[in-house]
Amino acid sequence: MYRADYKPNRLKSSIEAIKKLISERFSEDTSTAFAVVNFSDKPKKIVDFTNNQSEIFKALDSLEVSGKSAMGEALGLSIKLIISELRKIEAKIPRILVVSDGNFTLMSIDPLKMARLAQGLNVKIDSFRLGELSPLNTLKRMSDLTGGNYYYNNDEQSLLQAAHDLAISNIKTYGDGASLLIENPAFLRKIAADLLRVHDLTKDQEQYLLRIRGLADYKKCSICFSDENPYTKSSFYVSGRYCPNCQTPKGE
Repeated sequence: MYRADYKPNRLKSSIEAIKKLISERFSEDTSTAFAVVNFSDKPKKIVDFTNNQSEIFKALDSLEVSGKSAMGEALGLSIKLIISELRKIEAKIPRILVVSDGNFTLMSIDPLKMARLAQGLNVKIDSFRLGELSPLNTLKRMSDLTGGNYYYNNDEQSLLQAAHDLAISNIKTYGDGASLLIENPAFLRKIAADLLRVHDLTKDQEQYLLRIRGLADYKKCSICFSDENPYTKSSFYVSGRYCPNCQTPKGE
């Protein structure tokens, strides 16, 4: 990535292209969020998902070239970050952008195996390929497998053009009448919690739900009439006990 076939070098050209992508993407969709993962001997999260442009740019400027190229491990970490983010923000288009010369060190995780996992989770992998082509062209295979975009860039200008093209592609947000962006059942099972039907609730869960809805009274100790445990400071509902005979609430 330090080669000077891109001016001033591949790393700096890549950073400028990514900054262009981010700036243009934010101008189209301010709800977009980015995270940055660096991979050398092992992957490292440089910044978690955020829409703070200056924070992202600062993280990009801190990147350095060193060590090996653990691409498979980096994809695994990226997928993990996406799943965690979608649990919080719900459905958005999940994408991973890999910027690389295509050379990687095969360590414990195969990049194509991670691409197949991403495919199953409906996560698209886009890739910016730098330098000479190789017969295997793993980056293109990953993008093709997941339905992502593959860009071969032989100079800094084509790299900037790829950033522009990717930035304006697939602009789609909720609330505009668009169809669901996340429709893969396997992905939904990964990020969603199990739902309970009313008749599946335990007695305690049912009572708690009734209290929230205002359809049941808060339980109190029948001796001191307090609704709070003086030791744990929790509600009587949590730490109170009932007589097994008459079901009268008692203090803990």
